[in-house]
Amino acid sequence: MRNIEEETKSRTITNEAIKRAITRSGYLIEQRVAEKLVMMGYYVDLNPTFFDKVTSKTREVDISADSTYRSPQSSEGFITGAHWKIVCECENNSQPIVFFPYEVDNPSERYLLIKYFGVPIKAWKEEQDVDILTFLGLRQFHHYCEGEIATQYCSFAKGKQGIDWIATHAEEQHETFDKLVAAIHYELEEFCKDWDLPEHDNEEPMYLEFKYPLIVLGGNLIAARLGKRGIKLKKARHIRYWKTAYINGEEENYIIDVITEDYLGEYVSIIDKEMKKVRRLLISRKKIVKDSIIRILKEARASESPTETYRQLICPPAVRR
Repeated sequence: MRNIEEETKSRTITNEAIKRAITRSGYLIEQRVAEKLVMMGYYVDLNPTFFDKVTSKTREVDISADSTYRSPQSSEGFITGAHWKIVCECENNSQPIVFFPYEVDNPSERYLLIKYFGVPIKAWKEEQDVDILTFLGLRQFHHYCEGEIATQYCSFAKGKQGIDWIATHAEEQHETFDKLVAAIHYELEEFCKDWDLPEHDNEEPMYLEFKYPLIVLGGNLIAARLGKRGIKLKKARHIRYWKTAYINGEEENYIIDVITEDYLGEYVSIIDKEMKKVRRLLISRKKIVKDSIIRILKEARASESPTETYRQLICPPAVRR
């Protein structure tokens, strides 16, 4: 009997072992990041689920955090709104993750990789229409459009003999990037399927939502650059990663911010500043924005399939294909 009790006890994890296992996992960093985002005024949803078309499975991301700025309602009843959402994965990486950033020509063109949806997604001025990102001039102030970009990364594992380290394209990180892309694409598609045309002659208030895919690391983030004397390694706190994915057989490109946990406050300040600028621009150009919405509504209502046409007119190109 005593031997059975000892065997049973040895198979039961101790409290200390539980604490060590949790500390090594990503659960604690996820909780810390969520708490900090709440303190900074975000509405936080932990572990929201989505349907991944690529894997045909229901999956979840760690954190979805959103915040909204709205201007005061005008005498015409028109509300200017800009809404943004951080879609976040947290990883307590035990080994450094190394990215290989480099300078590119025309970094300002990266504004085209901003993910967004809403009404209107294009604006007309003097019979010329442009996408809303160009209309707002995001290429001039969005953080995607400055500095270096990385398209490669690696982490490290022991070789087969357990002697030397090897650089590896870790499946864990690859899965994390793919999941963020799938989650955001899902939200864009759901918006396009569910947004209804206002009844009769009702107006549509302006609503734009911008997506910020983000990975927060609990361990080291390193930038590797090739210099004249070989590889130079430097600790980093924020790196922009260009992710190319194939969804429904079509190529899509995303920029994913990768940051260390201690950089979260500064990162939120960056996007907060960007969105305040967007808000000010929308307010100052309110008449053009309102006229553009009216134009979209008229075009949809004049078509044979008003609701379907309306959803096509307000959906971003990647989802509209």
